[in-house]
Amino acid sequence: MSARRRKFRHGRPGRRYFWRRALRLRLVVLVGLALVLAACGGGDDEGNSVAERTESGTLRIGEFSWSAAALTNTILEGIVARHPELGIEHVERVKAGPERGWKRLGDGRLDVLTEVYVPNQLTFSRRARRETELVSRTYRDAINGWFVPRYAVEPGGPADGLVRVDQLNRYRDVLDRKLFDGEPGWVTTEQNADRIRGFGLRLEQVKGSETKLLRELERRFRAREPMLLYLWRPHWVHAAYELEALDEPIPYRPGCFRGSRDACAMPTNDVWVAARKDLAGRAPRVWELLRRFRLPIGDLEAMLAEVDRRELPADEVAGRWLDEHTELVASWIPPASGS
Repeated sequence: MSARRRKFRHGRPGRRYFWRRALRLRLVVLVGLALVLAACGGGDDEGNSVAERTESGTLRIGEFSWSAAALTNTILEGIVARHPELGIEHVERVKAGPERGWKRLGDGRLDVLTEVYVPNQLTFSRRARRETELVSRTYRDAINGWFVPRYAVEPGGPADGLVRVDQLNRYRDVLDRKLFDGEPGWVTTEQNADRIRGFGLRLEQVKGSETKLLRELERRFRAREPMLLYLWRPHWVHAAYELEALDEPIPYRPGCFRGSRDACAMPTNDVWVAARKDLAGRAPRVWELLRRFRLPIGDLEAMLAEVDRRELPADEVAGRWLDEHTELVASWIPPASGS
């Protein structure tokens, strides 16, 4: 044994020794905790298996981050609660972005996805087409585009003369050189980045949540300041604020957002419900409900105004809509087999 080791063994260890021991202990604890979490399924990322969910009468629905997705799922949850004959005892709602949601639907960690925008999410649905199906079209004409406040482009306004997307470089200083956009995980956010490059616009893409986007819109309107922002339908904001959609010089065409061919309009989407194909065998009455499910876009926007604008509880708003449309909802509920 060296003199250094003898001294270390019989003398007082230095501060560095204690720090090394503490670091080793901390690493051991962290590794052990990670193994325990992995053994327990890792929390929300895993979920029960398809067989376990079928046995327990659980329906697992993916929920995208925009308001219409949460409201749609609240309505479906309300229908299931009011109709126990569907055989579902519990609805579990799982938040996910489009790519992650489709991956979970494909590998069986989800049963249903609502608010599926097509063609925006068509690539994801094609990857999972062996296991999943677009079951029903909830509504049509979900527009996407770039908007400005009407007061900004009126005669004498700070952006007077701005009409089209390809004019934006001329007005970039008036608009603070910014496009206020949605979340990084949205397909439309990627499309907007492509459009900025494709049109050669010297604009900063300001990404954030829907909440941040609307907060900035409200602040600008109060101050009567110009701004450029991405918006979509259905959304209550179109009834609450006077906004002008900028014209698109190049219409959308399939394959537009590939390579350098991205100086085009964003596509108008149809919105679908998607489900795993095996749900038709596991819960046939739920499958039939989803196949018949429709929500008029005007009704959805009116409900969104109450939830997002008036801040009423989503379950209260959805419940009132269900009370007012009992005959419509009854037409979605399939009869029991043999009846």
